[in-house]
Amino acid sequence: MTKTDENFAIIRTPSENQDKQNVINPITFLNNHQGTEGLIKPITFLNNHQGTEGLIKPISFVGKNQENRSSNNLANPLQEGIADKQRKIRPITIEMNVPNLSTVPKEEKPTSEITPASKERTASSHHVTGIVKSFDNNETFSFKYQPLIEENYKLFIHQNKLAIEFNHEVQHLSNFAIEILEELVKNNGVSEERELLVRVTIGNEVILKQVALGDLSSPLFLKKVSDQRACLYKGPGFSKYVELFISHQIRCAPKRREYAFVGWTKIDNQNCYLHGGGAIGLNRADIFGDQSKRIEQDISSINPHEALAKTMELLNVYNDLSITSTLFLYRHLGVLKSLFLEAGFAPSFVLWLNGTTGSAKTTLSKLFFNIFNSSKEYIPSTFKDTKAAIEKKCFDHKDSVLLIDDLHPTTSRADQKKMEELANHIARLYGDSITKSRMTSQMEQQKEFPPRGLAVLTGEYTVAGDSTMARYIGTEIHKANVNFDLLTDLQRNTLYLSTHTCYFLHYVASNYDTIVTNLRRVFPSIRTELRNLHVHNRHIDAAACLVITSQILESYVHSIGKANHFFSPAQWKELILKTIELHSKKMYDENPGVMYLKAINMSLHTGKYKLLDLKNKHLASQDKPSLYCDDQYYYVHPEIGHHIAVHFWKDQGISYPVTKNGSFAHLDALGVLKKDADGKRAVKCSIPMGTVDRPRYLMIERKAMEKVLMSND
Repeated sequence: MTKTDENFAIIRTPSENQDKQNVINPITFLNNHQGTEGLIKPITFLNNHQGTEGLIKPISFVGKNQENRSSNNLANPLQEGIADKQRKIRPITIEMNVPNLSTVPKEEKPTSEITPASKERTASSHHVTGIVKSFDNNETFSFKYQPLIEENYKLFIHQNKLAIEFNHEVQHLSNFAIEILEELVKNNGVSEERELLVRVTIGNEVILKQVALGDLSSPLFLKKVSDQRACLYKGPGFSKYVELFISHQIRCAPKRREYAFVGWTKIDNQNCYLHGGGAIGLNRADIFGDQSKRIEQDISSINPHEALAKTMELLNVYNDLSITSTLFLYRHLGVLKSLFLEAGFAPSFVLWLNGTTGSAKTTLSKLFFNIFNSSKEYIPSTFKDTKAAIEKKCFDHKDSVLLIDDLHPTTSRADQKKMEELANHIARLYGDSITKSRMTSQMEQQKEFPPRGLAVLTGEYTVAGDSTMARYIGTEIHKANVNFDLLTDLQRNTLYLSTHTCYFLHYVASNYDTIVTNLRRVFPSIRTELRNLHVHNRHIDAAACLVITSQILESYVHSIGKANHFFSPAQWKELILKTIELHSKKMYDENPGVMYLKAINMSLHTGKYKLLDLKNKHLASQDKPSLYCDDQYYYVHPEIGHHIAVHFWKDQGISYPVTKNGSFAHLDALGVLKKDADGKRAVKCSIPMGTVDRPRYLMIERKAMEKVLMSND
């Protein structure tokens, strides 16, 4: 393995000068510049200054007919000469390259002309304001702008102002000079956004700004980049010339590409994994991903064998291999998400660790799943975050596992409901791989942030409901089963774990296409093999994802010559299926239909409700009971049955999760209900016998009910 250079993921591509034929033709210059008619009165543009500060004095030409005029007569609407010591900012170096103006009198040659003394303009003559976040105040910038030269005119910077040379005469267009230092292209893995690094000079003061390229179309662009101090002088076509000059600067500015995401991508026709430390699998030192997410590594002193051995110790940090193996494989499945997606079998489930407070569920989750910045103690997300914030983090954690921590009971029922709704939202977000569409106030669709990785949730309890539980695999953590000595040791050696991840990603990058091809071939057969499990179809797919992940890991272990220290495929499969089946049993236990039948059965056994046989001839003379029966069915009034279920589970401290009609649907799905000829689940019955009214009852088959309850024990 070659060591991956840990540098920024930036591609710098200097632009070449545009050919003259590629330059946009300007509008016709309408001023002949003759006599006093050539003196053009300026207007104040984008200037909020009031009083005398807002008045701009007329400017004069600098040309053969104006030799006796001093350069001091040029318009200067804003106060200049603020001392550097007042700014307390390290000045910048500015280089300007302006062609020699032969017609300018010797004593009035532009100060920006390149000479040995003026080639670098240093701090004492410029002050920097408006430093943007991407700039380092201690950094010195050096940039040569490109004048726009056409056959009959030239646009350039003269005395820190935009100017035009026409017929050997120079006319100022504005009170400022503007240069595009750089065009930045930000790639988030889905789309690209372009930004400009702009330098505006007004007098001897320099303003640096970072603006979106789209802002150029706004009439407030100059106002934004100059802190509302830019002025265009009045003249025929002056604003168009300024637009041409800015467009030319954008074409000539150096381009820089920045990858603002982590995970798999293809650069230079090579598959690589981007993170804040570089591009794993790509031999480029100038490429890096999201700077906030860095896989810490030390491949110079930790070899693959040592990294794997220490990482395998994760399996012993908890005294249940079925749980730790699931966590171990899910950690690796997270970084393989794009490969499964490309093969057409994207993982669509989350992992849920629940346990009482203090059971170390969060500590274990951080150890297993924080592959970025593993030496730092942080939790990426919690149930206190908003839905929108969660969605953005799900989007940002591409090809990795996002930890969302701490679903806990609260005294506020509203807060409790909000967190449970968020848990359901997250399960569906990953289970369906879609996000909620939103519109702006102008009825334009906002950006969407679908999940691009996997997630693990922690909480003191899990949310019920078949639909939600089908979208996650739950494991319960008990403090007594945690090996705290080993846990502490692994927390001190997280560099081994993240270095193993780096080696594993190198292997995947080298075999990316082969792995995807094998996934397409193997996944359907493994899924078919698992069909005999009595679990939800979603959990069969989840089991197949974990089994294939164990096979990819096994291939990696073989590649480094450590196969004897790894589980066999049969062992991995056995551990995976144990976790899946335990969760499926819990899902079955928490099925509202099963809960309903349990409540009815326990209420009858405790004698809380009477059960009267319809064969009793004196039934009509007795008080109306809650439940009836014959040899084949139980007859339960819908309202009374729902009341029994709600209050029975409430006494156990559990909320019965569905409504009355929801109970009907779940009972029907269990196959215990007899329906009428119209398919209705509640059947009209003459109970008690001989009554005129025929209310509807649920007819629950006794043998079917017993079978459900026995399989649940």
